[in-house]
Amino acid sequence: MGNGFRPPLNTWWKPYRFAFPILPPGSPAAALFIIFVVEDVSAKIEEMGKEEEEEEAEIERLPVDILACIFSFLPSFIELAQASSVCRKWRRGVEQSLAQKERLSLSGFNVDDEILARIVHSAYGLKELDISRSCWRCKITDEGLYKISLAKCIGNLTYISMWGMARITDRGVIPLVTEATSLRHLNVGGTFITDESLFAIANSCPHLKAIVLWCCRHVTATGLILLVNTCRELESINVWGMRLPGNFVLELHSISPALQINHNISTQIPYV
Repeated sequence: MGNGFRPPLNTWWKPYRFAFPILPPGSPAAALFIIFVVEDVSAKIEEMGKEEEEEEAEIERLPVDILACIFSFLPSFIELAQASSVCRKWRRGVEQSLAQKERLSLSGFNVDDEILARIVHSAYGLKELDISRSCWRCKITDEGLYKISLAKCIGNLTYISMWGMARITDRGVIPLVTEATSLRHLNVGGTFITDESLFAIANSCPHLKAIVLWCCRHVTATGLILLVNTCRELESINVWGMRLPGNFVLELHSISPALQINHNISTQIPYV
């Protein structure tokens, strides 16, 4: 009996170690015991698999509009991107969720022109768009701005920020602001626009209330004066870091006395 068969206690035999007495090796009883345990364990594994399939089936039964509602609570673009890669149905749910979004921030994400265009074209109800650069690898260019200028939501945008986008010039900004006729807040700080973009803003965005032109050193006093003269609802302007005449602030206040001007203009450059 001391040489009898004992199931190993550190394996899946453990639940059965008290089911049978010590069995002689090679005996019919030992063989029957092994067959019993294998069949029982196989049945349990199969049952576990069915439970997992039932859980997956429960998720699959959710309609796309419910998935879209769930995805609308995801806080970041990364999580939306991960959800869209699960399956086709989840991707449709993400697309529908994007269509319902009014605010979208891609700030800091490593996106390119194609990704930007695809996302914005899916966001039919978008009102606020932030593509500010807080990531050195960001690859958005003028081509990307042109592509999103063709999106259906652009005419409803009231806020656009492209702060720090060093690859952005007049070529991308002009077609964008030309279509963004509802624009009220615009941040183009750190871009390489010129007066041509300000002319387009003045002609297309009559309800503009605030604009950030931080370090836009290719913009001149001529473009700013035209902008302030034309956009009569303008309340705030940021010209910090720009090369402007010393008494330029007084010139702007003579046009719009209530205008708030954020600047570091010195009096070293005479105004002509």
